[in-house]
Amino acid sequence: MARDAAGGVGGAEEDGLINLPPKLELRRRRVYEVFGTLGCLDCGTELSRPRSSKKREPQSEGDTKILPMDLRVGDRLADERGEWEVTAAPYSTAGGRIFHARVQRINEPASWEIWSWDAAKRVSVKRTSAE
Repeated sequence: MARDAAGGVGGAEEDGLINLPPKLELRRRRVYEVFGTLGCLDCGTELSRPRSSKKREPQSEGDTKILPMDLRVGDRLADERGEWEVTAAPYSTAGGRIFHARVQRINEPASWEIWSWDAAKRVSVKRTSAE
């Protein structure tokens, strides 16, 4: 077993690089293939991973899915009873896990309701103004 100048196990040092035994060299290459160079100082590169091949479906300009905390006054929601408009800013309860917003049917102020959503579930809305 070869020891370097500091007494550590490894191959002979040439030009500041340590030559690893073949078994360790093969393992290092496999790790680099999976995780990238991990910020290898000798290589001068940073961690790089291949991008996911999954692509998102393009959405129409006005119809988006957002988290309930991102709802704004004027956003429009739809359900089986018709189209509704957010009339007050959303607020949270249960430590931020549930969001509520006051909504009303379009042009019917007397028909208001409080709707609730799980904070992690996205909501389909139509934005009345550009973001």
